[in-house]
Amino acid sequence: MPITPHLIGAGAGILLLAGLWTPAGGLLVTIVELWVALSRVGDPLVPLMLAILGASLAMIGPGAWSVDARLFGRKHIELGRGIYTTSQSRVVDERKSAIRNQT
Repeated sequence: MPITPHLIGAGAGILLLAGLWTPAGGLLVTIVELWVALSRVGDPLVPLMLAILGASLAMIGPGAWSVDARLFGRKHIELGRGIYTTSQSRVVDERKSAIRNQT
């Protein structure tokens, strides 16, 4: 069995642990684990679960304490409002508090 996919997967796992380039790392984990699952003779359950976890991390994105959040700003979703960056959500919070103070 080739060692290349495992080395690539380990590198992508380190990126995810560090919180650096989270969407790219998650996508890389997904691709590599699908590669491992399809090239393997035994039970593909563990690589498939890792591929699902990698895809979900790629879609969810970085956490609040990740390097990505420090470098590019934290993005979060407010229901009914869309996606705001940290500075934009601060403006929204200030507007909400101004509206509350008027009433």
